[in-house]
Amino acid sequence: MTSVPLSEEVENRIRAMFSGEVARASARSMLLEYQTEAWHGEVERVRIGVLQICQGNLERMRRLVDVAKRDYRDLLMLAEYMPADGNKPISQRNARRETPDE
Repeated sequence: MTSVPLSEEVENRIRAMFSGEVARASARSMLLEYQTEAWHGEVERVRIGVLQICQGNLERMRRLVDVAKRDYRDLLMLAEYMPADGNKPISQRNARRETPDE
């Protein structure tokens, strides 16, 4: 599979998030791992999602990249539908808890 280089957007986020060049190189290396399989989709969205969730923590980034490599949809759900404050997803906050029979 052809390697998908990191976009300018992803590079900018890496520079803003990590202060040392060693940490930046580690982050780049991990993000480049995602796109090695033909079924790895939404490469840019996944990489940005990983950066959003990891909050500058390389150990967390490792776990998130591994999640994405298994099923990128799980990562996208975490990044795009789970609020940063740990509360329920926006789509579920206003959902009725009662069933129609209650």
